[in-house]
Amino acid sequence: MATEQTKTAPDFSGGAAYMSGEYVPIADAKISILDWGMIRSDCTYDVAHVWKGRFFRLEKHLDRFLKGVAKLRMQLPFDKDELEKTLHKCVTLTGLDDARLAHTCQQHSAYPA
Repeated sequence: MATEQTKTAPDFSGGAAYMSGEYVPIADAKISILDWGMIRSDCTYDVAHVWKGRFFRLEKHLDRFLKGVAKLRMQLPFDKDELEKTLHKCVTLTGLDDARLAHTCQQHSAYPA
């Protein structure tokens, strides 16, 4: 007799990350120590705040982040609107009303295309 395995929903209560095209609990988010962005600090980031369920000055955070991405000649896998949707979904998954949301873009090879 075969047993049915029940797939449990991921627990995002501790935080959420968007990595390689999928949302994962923050505890499962991993970056290799061999990652070029990690070992050479070849990255840019920004931290936005969520207060009472709303982002504080998100437009300014996104503009600053995207300027850093462009200045370092990096590329995001999506545009500004999709980035904003992704940040909102990360917060929604956690269920938090007050949070800090760090977003990072980093190179993954020694020789960016």
